Amino acid sequence: MKTLLKIIVLAVLICTCVASFKLCFSHKLPNRNRGLFGAREMLYIDNLFVGSSMFRKGLDMRAIEEKLGDKSYILSYNGNQPVAILFELKHLFKSGVKVKNLYVDMYALSLFAKPSLSDERLIWDLSPGENFELFRILSAIRNDKFKFAYSYFLSSNMCYLASYPISNYLISKRYRKGATTKFAFSAGMTQKEADSLDLSYLDDFPDKPNCTQVDAVAKIAKLASDMGIDLTFVDTIKYKGVYETQKYKSMISDYERILKRLSVKYVRFSDGLFTADSSNFSDGVHLSGKGARKFTLLLCEELSKKTKR
Repeated sequence: MKTLLKIIVLAVLICTCVASFKLCFSHKLPNRNRGLFGAREMLYIDNLFVGSSMFRKGLDMRAIEEKLGDKSYILSYNGNQPVAILFELKHLFKSGVKVKNLYVDMYALSLFAKPSLSDERLIWDLSPGENFELFRILSAIRNDKFKFAYSYFLSSNMCYLASYPISNYLISKRYRKGATTKFAFSAGMTQKEADSLDLSYLDDFPDKPNCTQVDAVAKIAKLASDMGIDLTFVDTIKYKGVYETQKYKSMISDYERILKRLSVKYVRFSDGLFTADSSNFSDGVHLSGKGARKFTLLLCEELSKKTKR
């Protein structure tokens, strides 16, 4: 019995030490091609794109650099929600990074989602103080605080920590200033795959936007205004099947109404030929390598027009 108790105590101590090391030092480990670490190293960014995997996989950084300049960066985390984006921007600006143009992902699904930690990679990129602040924000609206604390501070990113020297090297090869490189671009769908897309998951979302997320969108707009930053929301183009669902039509219309009420600029595309070509998409909402290049050129052209007005 004593031996078992010693083993348990030792295991708890080891886990506590490893978790403490991760919490205190993960944000200092080199992570230059992506996330907040890479953005903070740039100090000045002409064109900052902040959003979800829609941006990471849907924007071609080489095309952005060709059309908008090399001082560009994509700050993205999977499923990045307005609540998290607001948090990321506040701390990015607090660290001294200057931004001229800010482009925020107009990801409709995130506006309707309950605030949550959608990507544990964000934890890795934050300092201890920043992590405790984000934990307080997210745990305040949860009933399972103990379980959330366990996953947030202990179990998150453990596999990445254990394999960091190798994983970081391999993952870094897949990124360029926060964007997916050509080596990691997804192939396009066949028409058969596109025809069999299951979009029923859209019906799992509420009919009305989440109030906390809407409030975060308003605060992002105010933050950009206070900082003298030109703000534009950008909706990455989706496959036509998504646009044809009544649920998505309603969701994106609600997002547009909110931005109009806040007098915030936004960019949306409705190119029927583009959205009908399944090879431009890797699934219903993510662009393929071919589609990302085409969409980025269209977007840069539109953004250049807006800048000249």
